[in-house]
Amino acid sequence: MPSEIPLACNMNAMTADQRKRYDLIIALLKGTIRQMSELPDGFDLHFPAEASSIVMLAEFINLERLCCPF
Repeated sequence: MPSEIPLACNMNAMTADQRKRYDLIIALLKGTIRQMSELPDGFDLHFPAEASSIVMLAEFINLERLCCPF
């Protein structure tokens, strides 16, 4: 099924400040992973069910969608 959005990342989509924040969020989230399992098509990550984790995950998704809209 063809998609209208290409499967490609635009590494210039974030500002320098956004990239710094993105890198920080990834580092912080890596430290909170409770469980990780490999799946046939990716990974299953479990994070704490705390407000701070949910906010960081939402911010990560928001920034990730800038450079990888697919």
